[in-house]
Amino acid sequence: KLPPGLVASFRSTLEELHEANLLVHVVDGSSSQIKEQYMVTENILKELKVIDTPRLTVLNKMDLIKTHGDINWIKVSIPGAVSVSAFNVQDMLKLRNLVLDYFKSTLELWEILLPYAESRLEAKLYEQASIENKRHLEHGTFYRLKIDANMARQLNLQKFRI
Repeated sequence: KLPPGLVASFRSTLEELHEANLLVHVVDGSSSQIKEQYMVTENILKELKVIDTPRLTVLNKMDLIKTHGDINWIKVSIPGAVSVSAFNVQDMLKLRNLVLDYFKSTLELWEILLPYAESRLEAKLYEQASIENKRHLEHGTFYRLKIDANMARQLNLQKFRI
Protein backbone atom coordinates (compact mmCIF):
# COMPACT_ATOMS: atom_id res chain seq x y z
CA LYS A 1 0.00 0.00 0.00
CA LEU A 2 2.98 2.27 -0.55
CA PRO A 3 3.29 4.79 -3.40
CA PRO A 4 4.74 3.17 -6.56
CA GLY A 5 7.81 5.44 -6.53
CA LEU A 6 8.67 4.40 -3.00
CA VAL A 7 8.18 0.73 -3.83
CA ALA A 8 10.49 1.12 -6.85
CA SER A 9 13.25 2.66 -4.74
CA PHE A 10 12.93 -0.09 -2.14
CA ARG A 11 13.08 -2.68 -4.90
CA SER A 12 16.27 -1.20 -6.36
CA THR A 13 17.83 -1.24 -2.90
CA LEU A 14 16.70 -4.82 -2.41
CA GLU A 15 18.34 -5.83 -5.69
CA GLU A 16 21.61 -5.67 -3.78
CA LEU A 17 20.49 -8.80 -1.97
CA HIS A 18 21.80 -10.73 -4.97
CA GLU A 19 25.32 -9.89 -3.80
CA ALA A 20 24.76 -11.09 -0.22
CA ASN A 21 26.29 -14.25 1.18
CA LEU A 22 23.93 -14.26 4.16
CA LEU A 23 20.62 -12.48 4.71
CA VAL A 24 19.68 -11.47 8.24
CA HIS A 25 15.92 -11.08 8.34
CA VAL A 26 14.95 -9.15 11.47
CA VAL A 27 11.30 -9.51 12.46
CA ASP A 28 9.53 -7.44 15.13
CA GLY A 29 8.65 -10.18 17.60
CA SER A 30 6.32 -7.86 19.48
CA SER A 31 4.12 -7.09 16.48
CA SER A 32 0.58 -8.44 16.47
CA GLN A 33 1.06 -8.97 12.71
CA ILE A 34 4.32 -10.87 12.98
CA LYS A 35 3.31 -13.76 10.69
CA GLU A 36 1.95 -11.44 7.98
CA GLN A 37 5.03 -9.19 8.08
CA TYR A 38 7.30 -12.23 7.89
CA MET A 39 5.40 -13.60 4.89
CA VAL A 40 5.55 -10.25 3.03
CA THR A 41 9.33 -10.35 3.26
CA GLU A 42 9.43 -14.02 2.23
CA ASN A 43 7.33 -13.23 -0.85
CA ILE A 44 9.59 -10.33 -1.79
CA LEU A 45 12.63 -12.60 -1.45
CA LYS A 46 10.92 -15.08 -3.80
CA GLU A 47 10.09 -12.34 -6.31
CA LEU A 48 13.70 -11.16 -6.23
CA LYS A 49 14.90 -14.76 -6.67
CA VAL A 50 17.03 -14.71 -3.52
CA ILE A 51 14.89 -17.10 -1.51
CA ASP A 52 17.69 -19.70 -1.62
CA THR A 53 20.31 -17.34 -0.23
CA PRO A 54 21.33 -18.54 3.24
CA ARG A 55 19.31 -16.69 5.84
CA LEU A 56 19.23 -16.10 9.56
CA THR A 57 15.81 -15.04 10.83
CA VAL A 58 15.90 -12.97 14.02
CA LEU A 59 12.92 -12.23 16.25
CA ASN A 60 13.73 -8.92 17.91
CA LYS A 61 11.96 -7.09 20.77
CA MET A 62 11.36 -10.33 22.63
CA ASP A 63 11.78 -8.36 25.86
CA LEU A 64 8.35 -6.84 25.17
CA ILE A 65 6.61 -10.24 25.19
CA LYS A 66 5.27 -10.90 28.66
CA THR A 67 3.68 -14.37 28.66
CA HIS A 68 5.23 -17.75 27.95
CA GLY A 69 2.21 -18.58 25.79
CA ASP A 70 2.87 -15.58 23.54
CA ILE A 71 6.58 -16.43 23.35
CA ASN A 72 5.76 -20.01 22.34
CA TRP A 73 3.22 -18.83 19.73
CA ILE A 74 5.80 -16.49 18.19
CA LYS A 75 8.46 -19.21 18.06
CA VAL A 76 6.00 -21.65 16.46
CA SER A 77 4.93 -18.99 13.94
CA ILE A 78 8.48 -18.60 12.64
CA PRO A 79 10.32 -21.87 13.29
CA GLY A 80 14.10 -21.79 13.45
CA ALA A 81 14.26 -18.08 14.21
CA VAL A 82 16.62 -16.74 16.84
CA SER A 83 14.92 -14.79 19.63
CA VAL A 84 16.68 -11.68 20.88
CA SER A 85 16.27 -8.34 22.52
CA ALA A 86 18.53 -5.62 21.14
CA PHE A 87 18.81 -4.31 24.72
CA ASN A 88 20.30 -7.58 25.98
CA VAL A 89 24.06 -7.72 25.51
CA GLN A 90 24.13 -11.53 25.74
CA ASP A 91 21.50 -11.78 22.98
CA MET A 92 23.54 -9.50 20.73
CA LEU A 93 26.69 -11.53 21.39
CA LYS A 94 24.75 -14.70 20.56
CA LEU A 95 23.57 -13.15 17.29
CA ARG A 96 27.06 -11.90 16.46
CA ASN A 97 28.49 -15.36 17.07
CA LEU A 98 25.85 -17.00 14.87
CA VAL A 99 26.80 -14.69 12.00
CA LEU A 100 30.53 -15.24 12.55
CA ASP A 101 30.03 -19.01 12.80
CA TYR A 102 28.15 -19.01 9.51
CA PHE A 103 30.98 -17.22 7.71
CA LYS A 104 33.64 -19.36 9.37
CA SER A 105 31.83 -22.46 8.14
CA THR A 106 32.07 -21.25 4.52
CA LEU A 107 35.83 -20.75 4.55
CA GLU A 108 38.14 -23.16 2.74
CA LEU A 109 41.42 -24.45 4.09
CA TRP A 110 44.41 -23.48 1.93
CA GLU A 111 48.12 -24.17 2.21
CA ILE A 112 50.25 -21.88 0.11
CA LEU A 113 53.90 -21.04 -0.30
CA LEU A 114 54.12 -17.33 -0.97
CA PRO A 115 57.46 -16.41 -2.57
CA TYR A 116 59.20 -13.50 -0.92
CA ALA A 117 58.88 -11.57 -4.19
CA GLU A 118 55.06 -11.75 -3.73
CA SER A 119 55.08 -10.39 -0.18
CA ARG A 120 52.72 -7.58 -1.27
CA LEU A 121 49.94 -10.17 -0.90
CA GLU A 122 50.75 -10.69 2.76
CA ALA A 123 48.69 -7.71 3.96
CA LYS A 124 45.73 -8.89 1.90
CA LEU A 125 45.99 -12.35 3.45
CA TYR A 126 45.79 -10.81 6.91
CA GLU A 127 42.79 -8.71 5.85
CA GLN A 128 40.86 -11.44 4.08
CA ALA A 129 41.88 -14.76 5.67
CA SER A 130 42.23 -16.44 9.00
CA ILE A 131 45.91 -17.39 9.31
CA GLU A 132 46.30 -20.67 11.18
CA ASN A 133 50.03 -21.18 10.66
CA LYS A 134 52.90 -19.20 9.18
CA ARG A 135 56.49 -20.30 8.68
CA HIS A 136 59.34 -18.57 6.91
CA LEU A 137 61.13 -21.01 4.64
CA GLU A 138 64.03 -20.73 2.23
CA HIS A 139 61.92 -19.90 -0.85
CA GLY A 140 59.07 -18.02 0.73
CA THR A 141 56.52 -18.00 3.53
CA PHE A 142 54.29 -21.00 4.13
CA TYR A 143 50.73 -20.16 5.15
CA ARG A 144 47.99 -22.45 6.36
CA LEU A 145 44.87 -20.32 6.23
CA LYS A 146 41.12 -20.30 5.87
CA ILE A 147 39.67 -18.03 3.23
CA ASP A 148 36.55 -17.55 1.15
CA ALA A 149 36.90 -19.36 -2.19
CA ASN A 150 35.94 -16.28 -4.21
CA MET A 151 38.49 -14.17 -2.36
CA ALA A 152 41.19 -16.81 -2.92
CA ARG A 153 40.38 -16.66 -6.63
CA GLN A 154 40.51 -12.85 -6.65
CA LEU A 155 43.92 -12.94 -4.97
CA ASN A 156 45.06 -15.60 -7.48
CA LEU A 157 46.20 -17.84 -4.63
CA GLN A 158 45.82 -21.03 -6.68
CA LYS A 159 49.24 -20.41 -8.26
CA PHE A 160 50.83 -20.57 -4.79
CA ARG A 161 48.84 -23.56 -3.53
CA ILE A 162 50.83 -26.57 -2.38
